[in-house]
Amino acid sequence: MPKVHWLLDYSDGEVYDLTQYSDDVDDGDVLVCNEADGPHVVILNRAWPSVVNDPNNQVFHRLAPGYDWETVEDGRYSESYRIAQEIIKNLP
Repeated sequence: MPKVHWLLDYSDGEVYDLTQYSDDVDDGDVLVCNEADGPHVVILNRAWPSVVNDPNNQVFHRLAPGYDWETVEDGRYSESYRIAQEIIKNLP
């Protein structure tokens, strides 16, 4: 089961860095941070933190065109994506 990390006091860059060195963040975890343009919801895709809700984000990675979270790597991240969608739905 993916963990959710509420990192609302962290910037996008700080969250990106955290995913690279923290032993607490695992593949498939969902991270939520807060920037001036609103909260960003991210899934750690192996070593690459990938944004779910902001296709114009310049810090995090994105899935390549033609891929989606429910089918990439045979659904490896489908539960993470379900959790991320619930979070996004309940954001202010």
